[in-house]
Amino acid sequence: MGESKEVIRREAYSPRQTADIRRMGAGELVGIFRDMPRHPARLNLTNPEETQRAVDEYLDFCAVHEVFPSVEGLCTHAHISREWFYRFLRENARTKTGELLEDFRNLCIAVKISGNERGCISDASLIFQLKNIGAGFADKIELMPPSPEGPWDNLNAEEARRRMMESIPDEE
Repeated sequence: MGESKEVIRREAYSPRQTADIRRMGAGELVGIFRDMPRHPARLNLTNPEETQRAVDEYLDFCAVHEVFPSVEGLCTHAHISREWFYRFLRENARTKTGELLEDFRNLCIAVKISGNERGCISDASLIFQLKNIGAGFADKIELMPPSPEGPWDNLNAEEARRRMMESIPDEE
């Protein structure tokens, strides 16, 4: 079921790179995206059918040209800005189009993680991309020290005052 692939080391790429990966130069990539078919006009994100067609066209382009899908690539194909994509996603998350765009973003994440596991994307590049895709990924952990539970922690003001008054010794 699983053939092991020979892992090779190259200075310019991830140390975890398989021998069967086809590397493209920047010029070739620019040419591919320059020739990418564009949506006829600015994509109307309020139309779920039109949005689905544009996403399918873009994913077909990515599969044919062996490039990783991205929000940026879809935005280029659809004549919309990334800012508009993310604003629409935030404000219309519960609509059919919002769910479609969220599914597309999750697909991009899954493809990039899979690409990393296969040695196509370096760890550093993957971390950078996941942090900047707007899906809540972060490379920091915040630890809060536990507060010690004391006899005064769970008291309301009145109960705390009553206990304090009871603890004062009577003067006789």
